[in-house]
Amino acid sequence: MFNIDNWWKAVLWIGIALCGIVLIFDVKIVEAKHLLGLGIGLIIIGISVFGAQKYCVQKIPGFEGLFEGYITQHNTITRCGVIIGSIMSVVFLFQIIKGLL
Repeated sequence: MFNIDNWWKAVLWIGIALCGIVLIFDVKIVEAKHLLGLGIGLIIIGISVFGAQKYCVQKIPGFEGLFEGYITQHNTITRCGVIIGSIMSVVFLFQIIKGLL
């Protein structure tokens, strides 16, 4: 059910967990808006990379076999999603660290 075999799946689930924690519990250690922003940024990264996954079957030159699996092919939308999510995550992570110091 929770098959986390790629890094982007872990990022997506961490983002969902952070947003869920903010919405369910009353967080007092850090500001909730910063934690929610970090979670949304991670969700955007996870969804963007998920959208860039393509199923591929290719003949391997020089071998008698086929490559069968998922490859990542980003388009303009997924690249923008990863960039925006990364910027959001970094900014809100710095805000969380600054609030803790």
